[in-house]
Amino acid sequence: FFFFFFFFFKQKTAYEIGVRLVGSEMCIRDRYMGMASGDSSFKSFCYWFTTLLAWGSIAFIGIAHGVPLDKNAKTISVVALSICLLIYYITQFCSSSCSYLCNRSESANIYNYMERIFYTPMYKRMHIQCYHYEMRTSTYRDSNGNTQIRTEQVRVNTYSNYEHYYYLSWRDISGKFDLDLSGGMEQQERAFVKLHLKLFMRLAEDGTATDFEYQKASFIARNHRDLYYDFSETLVLDGHKEHILVKVTDYDPPCFSSFWFILFTLLTFAEFYKLHMDKYTIVQNFDIVKIVSSRFDLNAPQYIQEYITLTPCIVY
Repeated sequence: FFFFFFFFFKQKTAYEIGVRLVGSEMCIRDRYMGMASGDSSFKSFCYWFTTLLAWGSIAFIGIAHGVPLDKNAKTISVVALSICLLIYYITQFCSSSCSYLCNRSESANIYNYMERIFYTPMYKRMHIQCYHYEMRTSTYRDSNGNTQIRTEQVRVNTYSNYEHYYYLSWRDISGKFDLDLSGGMEQQERAFVKLHLKLFMRLAEDGTATDFEYQKASFIARNHRDLYYDFSETLVLDGHKEHILVKVTDYDPPCFSSFWFILFTLLTFAEFYKLHMDKYTIVQNFDIVKIVSSRFDLNAPQYIQEYITLTPCIVY
């Protein structure tokens, strides 16, 4: 169960780092709009699973309150079921629906925001965490009151560092951005667009890919200071928000705010509130793509024509 919980949040927190495209192979991924909430089937299953877990926990605590149990058994049951409720609250408050409601914007403001994003450089950050394992011994009392000795292996983090990849130049090749609501927002009673902004970095040529691999190997060699290490890469774009809720009509749906989401979540009815949100929203995905080179100036005149069709532009 805890592996499932870890995998769920690992999926949500990782930024996507695109594969390398060389020369004429560069292209823009398809953009699309849909009526779904934006969550994958697996994530939807996770949300409903934790919701059922929360309902079961509340029901069990209520039933167990009137059932004669010894003190230790009742304490363990309450703690375990409280953890289930905590997991439910964490998953809901870390969901994309909560993120959308916390990042509301008017349609006029979103164009200014996207323009700033187009002209902001993106960085690829390396991070290393060094560690080793130690055997720790501790004492505890069992259910009979006897003192027991417990030995366990624990991970000890000893050193951490991060560094950005170096590159000479960059260009934004995200292409055209617009809130194309050709589906008819008024007829569908959709007042908001769930704008999902993903980050991608492209490497302009093989030489840049080679340079990045060298920088990675050098960074690990300089910072490998213990028996083991974890290495990760993250895309960083100042001001980037992955989920933005854009208001595109004058209609104000009832009970549509972060306050109502928090209230329904505390009552363990967050999934039903998400259905309410879906009634008034439409999903639009857009890829923010930067291409970088460690050897050439991508803004030089000889490269302008090559990237002219991918130059970002905003359609009001």
